[in-house]
Amino acid sequence: MFGINQEHYRELGVQPHASIAEIKAAFRRKAMRWHPDRNKDLRAEEVFKRIKSAYEVLSDEARRRAYDAENPATGRPAAPPGHGWGYGAAARAERRPPPAWEPPPKAKPEPSRLKGRELRRNIEIPLEMAVAGGHYETTFYAGHVCASCTGEGEVDGRACLYCFGSGKLRDRFGVWQDCPECSGARRVRALCPDCLGTGLTQQLRSLRVTLPANVAEGMVLRLKEAGTESRSGGPRGDVLITIKLAPHRHYRVKGLQLYASLAVDFATAWLGGSLRVRSLRGALEIQVPSLKHGPVILRLHRYGLGDLRTRSRGDLLIRVSDGRPRVAGYLPLL
Repeated sequence: MFGINQEHYRELGVQPHASIAEIKAAFRRKAMRWHPDRNKDLRAEEVFKRIKSAYEVLSDEARRRAYDAENPATGRPAAPPGHGWGYGAAARAERRPPPAWEPPPKAKPEPSRLKGRELRRNIEIPLEMAVAGGHYETTFYAGHVCASCTGEGEVDGRACLYCFGSGKLRDRFGVWQDCPECSGARRVRALCPDCLGTGLTQQLRSLRVTLPANVAEGMVLRLKEAGTESRSGGPRGDVLITIKLAPHRHYRVKGLQLYASLAVDFATAWLGGSLRVRSLRGALEIQVPSLKHGPVILRLHRYGLGDLRTRSRGDLLIRVSDGRPRVAGYLPLL
């Protein structure tokens, strides 16, 4: 029903003789569908710009008159006397095929299947698991496609008040047309009450994270397609897991270095000797010198924490002093 040079009317989907109210209603409907914040299609931003540009021209009376004057095909010429130009002739003219030079319409591209949103989570693991690796169970909320609106964010709301639920309106020539408010659907769209227009509902998920040996504080693990579902039918988003180390009763952590204390009995403190202690990497035998001149610090190379990324490993530093052999916060003897 459109002639040549009617791009603005074509973008809004209204007739050249549409009223301001019809143009505003058409713009609201199109903007709700194509706004980039609501539509993740790659074309959304470009289409929304064209819709907004068309609305700015057609909603202003002066600019619309100037546009119609520059594009004569947008208007309906008056019938010249004696030439039999009337509504029937105008309708036949509108049904003529487009000029040969006008390119055919492009095929509608398939909708993009975008990946779901990425999630970030922190987990706190014990030092033993950081050294040896293992499995860690965690729960978190992730987005699932809303079952009520199938991810669209909108549902059929009330009956359209513009056409009183009929879906059709007569134009000024008496021809029935689709209602510009509901596009002939008889009902207007409304925000989904279950997902509040986001297209996603938050559901609690359980996830088992497999940790390799020698993970360090701050390391980030990427779990492929374990997060938010895609509203467009694409793969799930990834989950990024950041490692935190839980406090330990025997060790203090600084980077990859481990610090601990050890209390020995009076005889060992005076004479020195060999002791077996339990470390994060198993049983360990250490040589304790005489403590006649006070506590000593023993450095055990590569018995600290490891870093999977750099393949490096820290040391274990043990402060040895005399006292009762088993005191809370001290390394246990074997």
